Amino acid sequence: MDREALTWFQWEDSHRPICSSAKLNSMLIERFRYSQGGTLCEKFLTLKQVGTVSTYRPEFEVLASSLHDVPEHILESTFINGLISQIRAQVRLMKSIGLFWVMEFAQRVEDRNLMLKQDMLRSESTCKGCLHMDYGPSVASTKHSEFKSKSNLAPNSNALVKRLTDSELQARKTKGSCFRCDGKYSAGHRCKNKALQVLMVHDDTNDALLQDVCVRDKGETSEHGTILGCPP
Repeated sequence: MDREALTWFQWEDSHRPICSSAKLNSMLIERFRYSQGGTLCEKFLTLKQVGTVSTYRPEFEVLASSLHDVPEHILESTFINGLISQIRAQVRLMKSIGLFWVMEFAQRVEDRNLMLKQDMLRSESTCKGCLHMDYGPSVASTKHSEFKSKSNLAPNSNALVKRLTDSELQARKTKGSCFRCDGKYSAGHRCKNKALQVLMVHDDTNDALLQDVCVRDKGETSEHGTILGCPP
């Protein structure tokens, strides 16, 4: 005891002897309780679980022991009502068999919930570790890479179009040259780059556009001789 409590005890014991620990406990609470918290009965009825059941239970027992002639079912109902909602809902599922077992069951419910929470945290930690493991490139990234590669290999349409002046066209016709590869044109001629040329002549200009179209079939011959009217 501190000095103030010891002085009070000596004074009380000299005037009205304290015969039991229960009486001493109730007198201590009555003497040193926080006056703004109300009477013992008020504090008892408004007591709520703030932390764990392990801390709530002793607080309840201290206040309950200071109140005399309180029926068992009132004590039991007050204890259950002060529990947090998660534990209170599970305790109410149990058939009432007395205050002691209600308090014990509440403690066991809390212990079980704590264990389940720890297991869940460990499972989440394990799952996060699996997600960070390197399983190689994903399907989406692989398809993106393939598409990018094909895009890089795709021919540039601008590069397949070139302009030929009227004089150049006439010169190639005279020489009998291929308009694509500049090689000698003859029946069954095949360009080395396996491409089909399409000649587009604009009425408002003297220029002609020679456009190359890629040919997939290796056996296909050039058809531009017929289009341009080149000699066979």
